[in-house]
Amino acid sequence: MRHGTVLPTIDTTDRFAPIGPMAEVRAAVSDGPGGAALAAIVEAAPDLKRAVTASGVVGGVATGELVTFPYPSVFGLWRAARSPVPLVWLTARFLVVQWDEPARRGRTRGTTDRRRTLLWGAFDREGAATTPAALQLGPRTAVPDRLLTTTHGSVRGHLRALGIDPADVDYVASDHLQAQDLRRVLGTTRPARDLGEPDQPLAGWFPNATLVTSQREWSSLHQLHPLQAPWYQPDTFRDLDPRRAHRG
Repeated sequence: MRHGTVLPTIDTTDRFAPIGPMAEVRAAVSDGPGGAALAAIVEAAPDLKRAVTASGVVGGVATGELVTFPYPSVFGLWRAARSPVPLVWLTARFLVVQWDEPARRGRTRGTTDRRRTLLWGAFDREGAATTPAALQLGPRTAVPDRLLTTTHGSVRGHLRALGIDPADVDYVASDHLQAQDLRRVLGTTRPARDLGEPDQPLAGWFPNATLVTSQREWSSLHQLHPLQAPWYQPDTFRDLDPRRAHRG
């Protein structure tokens, strides 16, 4: 376990403020008894529907498969299944979401809405550092990793097929930072010897993208719980440019 990992200080943003009705019901769902949580959800549903509808409509969504890889069955299924090979296979996918952001009216005549692009779950499989859990997975089987893992495509390859320029990616996000190494995705402020760049900072795949993550998870990277530590790589976040990340 690592204690006191030093990470860059990043700004808190209200750009992606939580939808009001969803935030109001969260406490009841998290802390209240099951019946109260259900009642709160039912009560909030009409307001939530109106808020989502009023927020706009996305211009397009696409998804692509990245890699199918082995994962310890004890973590995926606990004791629900027994097998001579204690693994299950997961397929990582990522999403591309585009929407038109309304322009700020009244400043520049003729200003038009701007198309925004978000990548959800875009991660670096080949160059990423390895989590302690992944290192421990190796001795579980004598079969080489190349025979256990199937690569379906890459983030940049899928974007090329969609005709999206890497410079046009505005945001990178994920449901968690577990196992993530975003140095090649966003670039670094210092050299990255382990990624083949010993003399200068690493250029990111997406030069204009901002990482969007939750304040709670970013804070947890500073000092992980022992049960979290095998799945995170906090040291890989130390050299990210703080201007390229926001927490909400």
